[in-house]
Amino acid sequence: KHTLPKVKEISLLCDMIIEEIAKSENECTEAFNFTQGLIKKTKQEKKLLAEKKKAEVMKNMKVQDIKSMLKPKIDMSIFGESKMEEEKGLKCIVCHEGYNFKPSDILGVYVYSKSYEIRGSDNFGEKSPPTTGISSVTHFNLIHLSCHMNAVKAEKSLKQPKTEWEGATIRNSHTKCNNWLPIRGGTVTDDNYGNAVSKYFGYMKGIIKSEQPKFRLLAYDIKSLLKKFAYDESFSYYSHGGGPEHNIQLIPYMVQLALFLLASGEGGYNVSAIETITASFFSIATELEKTTLKKEDPKPEEKAKEPPREESKAELSLKLTADDFAYVATLLLLAYRFVDWQSIKQKLVPAAGLIATHMAQNGAVGSKRQKKTAPGKKVLLTSTTAVPEDSFLAKVVAEIRPLLILLCLIEELKKQQALMLPSGLATKEEVIQQLYAEISNNQIKINDYSTQIYKHYTNKLLEVTSIEEYLALLDISKESASKFISTLTALPNQHICLLYTSPSPRDATLSRMPSSA
Repeated sequence: KHTLPKVKEISLLCDMIIEEIAKSENECTEAFNFTQGLIKKTKQEKKLLAEKKKAEVMKNMKVQDIKSMLKPKIDMSIFGESKMEEEKGLKCIVCHEGYNFKPSDILGVYVYSKSYEIRGSDNFGEKSPPTTGISSVTHFNLIHLSCHMNAVKAEKSLKQPKTEWEGATIRNSHTKCNNWLPIRGGTVTDDNYGNAVSKYFGYMKGIIKSEQPKFRLLAYDIKSLLKKFAYDESFSYYSHGGGPEHNIQLIPYMVQLALFLLASGEGGYNVSAIETITASFFSIATELEKTTLKKEDPKPEEKAKEPPREESKAELSLKLTADDFAYVATLLLLAYRFVDWQSIKQKLVPAAGLIATHMAQNGAVGSKRQKKTAPGKKVLLTSTTAVPEDSFLAKVVAEIRPLLILLCLIEELKKQQALMLPSGLATKEEVIQQLYAEISNNQIKINDYSTQIYKHYTNKLLEVTSIEEYLALLDISKESASKFISTLTALPNQHICLLYTSPSPRDATLSRMPSSA
């Protein structure tokens, strides 16, 4: 009689023997048929054992059986219905119900959050030690908080107990997760949503092990997710599951949370603070543009002779990074009206050019895990203007492209927001309040929008082959686009020094150019 092996060594040996016999169909039909039947029987026994364990877990969760979890048995005849209506929109992976059937039971999405270093200050003219931020990704599996907590309780009582996130990882399509981001909908009150938000940041505090203003932490998290799209990074590098099609669905609900923090004042930031941050960024960008000095590239041997020196305080204050650019663009997504965005993006494009030039000059990269452009696919300036290979301009264009993809993605998200909002909202505060309410009440519409944006991203933004086309997608005026491309055209045989500043009298003995020039 066949029994399941209980010793690993014996099991391994038996598997090897069965595998060899299973290859001998032509040599011994009887042995082959016997081993095939044995394999089939073993699989059936394993399946029955797994179902038995699941039934035990569901019993502890007060669910009668597995089928009742997948499809609740409700006698709809008392309502005059012959069939049960299916849940539309977001629904829980355990009970398969959402805000239609459980309007007051809050749903959330499993996410995997990883800590990383972020700028220590929102003052872009100040050099400060870095602090800790969060970068989150998802497989977009949703679960009621109550279902999650019931599962955690049940799994702790098993013969082989699981920790909270070990069990959640199994439910999350075997994708790593360590947090649960709440989604407000149905009849969930602001108070209940606020309690769920506190739980979310409680989990997050255990990850970063430091205190951070909630809004700033979340804004950098959204920024990190948008940059993954812009640089075409892997979303599953650490979590081992979930792709761009899953993560694009997360963005509106991260925005919802950010709007709640702004509207309630619980995030430590308000509209005025965000306006100050964006003003600081554009002030530095303007100074960069004014002090840009063109200079012929020195010969390698001459550049090697230049003595190294520390950059002056003035030079350090004129540094902006791709991270700074993405952070400010994220703030515009979260707190500005569409009409404001339409105007400000005209200034963001030249800022992207300055930052990309500085990165190319200093050998910096916007992403360590950025996927390379497909072989044979070149990014042009215009449809008729190629970029010389291995030129300085080619490096600049390579760094500009993801920044423009980021702006194009935010452009689509802002259009989505504009479609949801009524006309006549005069202030940013009114937009924040109304948009928060619209996201809470229109999950089906939001999911449709997210699908459209994902298709636009994969079929259009990643396939564009010229800077000119990206500018057209952003609806940049022809005059501004022409000026921008002309500036780039002047780069191939020239070197841009973005850090040039007039030295103070105290620095008169120092070179007027930084060592990187």
